[in-house]
Amino acid sequence: MGEDGSVVRCMSRSAWSVASFFDAALACGPSFWVHHEFVAQQTGNHVQFLDVRMVGSEWDDFQQTVDCLGTAGFWQSPMTVSNREERLSTVCVESIVRLGACANSSQINYQWELTQSHTCQRNGKAVDRLHELSRESFCHAFSGHHVLAVGDSLTTFLGASVVNSFFEGVGPDATRAHPACRHTCLHLCKSTYRLPCRELVNKSLEDVLWTDVRNDHVSLVATNRNDTSRNVYENSWIEFLRFSADRVPVSMVLLNRGAHYVPDDHLVRDVRVTLDWLRTFHSNVSIVWRNTPRGHVELERQSKVPLQSASNYTGPLPFHWEDFRRQNQLIRETLRNYYRGVLYLDVATMTELRPDSHMDGLHYCVPGPQSSWLKLLLNVLLLTRKP
Repeated sequence: MGEDGSVVRCMSRSAWSVASFFDAALACGPSFWVHHEFVAQQTGNHVQFLDVRMVGSEWDDFQQTVDCLGTAGFWQSPMTVSNREERLSTVCVESIVRLGACANSSQINYQWELTQSHTCQRNGKAVDRLHELSRESFCHAFSGHHVLAVGDSLTTFLGASVVNSFFEGVGPDATRAHPACRHTCLHLCKSTYRLPCRELVNKSLEDVLWTDVRNDHVSLVATNRNDTSRNVYENSWIEFLRFSADRVPVSMVLLNRGAHYVPDDHLVRDVRVTLDWLRTFHSNVSIVWRNTPRGHVELERQSKVPLQSASNYTGPLPFHWEDFRRQNQLIRETLRNYYRGVLYLDVATMTELRPDSHMDGLHYCVPGPQSSWLKLLLNVLLLTRKP
């Protein structure tokens, strides 16, 4: 802290805005987090995640269970998609899922399942299977929630998987006409879907809102800041926390830093600024951090089925993909050290086993691995529901 009290002034909560919060982190350096009141809030014994209050040891057990669900498994093929044109016509985001190599190809929709020889534990009880992804299980898990998903283009594809899974079997005409379907795109748009659980599943359930916003750096921008020359998009998302869509407040923020490499120190700084801002001004919102899977190269030479084990790549690979494992671990350690209560969702481990079903080196067709990301998140939420 300087003699002029500069750190104290930048820590004055009443003076913070989105911009000044970020400026304070840059100006104060490490002192920003040393003196930041948020640090003290995270050292308590209790953690609130959605409707569940946990003591520190219970949170550690919960995180270990989620880790196990995302890593102790394999890809199984429960269904074959033989007519993609018919299947894709049931969704209202077909402009995304019909791109590139996905347009007219048949594919097997592999699903992530737990290995029978490995049992995950939750509060000393066995968790030996995953609930299947369906409209019914989705509604029971997410009932009443508004999920704000912010991150890279894969986040938008996850949104497509949400809608595709929910409306499967409803029929193309009814789906397109349904008010839940709104325009979506990869770059400049923000999409909010109201998924009608009360209408299509059970009148005792609440509808679910899912909003996805592409912001490759999860930056706290007040207006869109997009660089098309570098394919980096930073669309504003904080307004959804201030003015909730359809009067349903956001209950969960699903974040991902994106497949756009920056040096380690910049990565950690940016992540901490965003998380500190959320916890300072929106402490009632639960936060899930989705890690980033690397892409695959030379797709024509890759396996057309899921792998049994991930390759031990050393690089160099395009776009710094060889650094993704290490940087995922770096963020994980940052969460463990400073942000107990922010859930780490590992989708990279399972997705590295999927050189198949790509539409390009990084993105996948829909349906594809993103459906199992949603399945994993669904099972996480079911763990927080009372029996």
